[in-house]
Amino acid sequence: NDIKSVVIFNDHCVDSTIFKYLREKLNFKLIFIQHAQPGKFFPKPDFDISLLDSENAMDIYKSSPSKRIKLLGHVNTKNLIKCRKSFSKKILGLAINMSDDLTNLLNNMSHFCQINNISSLKIKLHPAIKTPPDNLIRDFDIKINFVDNLIDFLTDVDILIAGESSILVEGIIAEKLCVYHNFTKNTFHDLYGFRDKDMFLTYYDFIKNYE
Repeated sequence: NDIKSVVIFNDHCVDSTIFKYLREKLNFKLIFIQHAQPGKFFPKPDFDISLLDSENAMDIYKSSPSKRIKLLGHVNTKNLIKCRKSFSKKILGLAINMSDDLTNLLNNMSHFCQINNISSLKIKLHPAIKTPPDNLIRDFDIKINFVDNLIDFLTDVDILIAGESSILVEGIIAEKLCVYHNFTKNTFHDLYGFRDKDMFLTYYDFIKNYE
């Protein structure tokens, strides 16, 4: 066995479980680097070394700094800082993931764009969504630009709208106006504790004050 260590970025998928099994058989160190915000249903880290991005992550995991658990900071911080620019409110970005109630979300966003004469919208789909939902294009009478890369997306937009998604935390680092919508499936209610902590501008406050 020539494997000395393995680094993974996801602690709640099948691959991670497989590596935990192989670790016992092949005797290598398993290192976890946090790639996104953990939620209240995430398993507690069980790795030789866990590199977390913040004290908030440690609170959720119910962990404390040790030889096995260290604070690294957000892995994308340097790139996210480069996304900062003068705020203009001109470019609107919508991040969509599998926790969204797409029917309600798209109906509300379409109406908002129409009454505010917004002619274009940038959309980032979660990597697990391989193709845009049909109604995403059909229901919008505006130009939609899909942006796959996170840094490109946050570089372009001024306002970021998302639901139960850790992209909102990345948007804060990039100094975007971050708007938290509640058009999500019930099973994903406040997955990251954003509502309890009152961290972002709510969608209804945003549309009420948008000019």
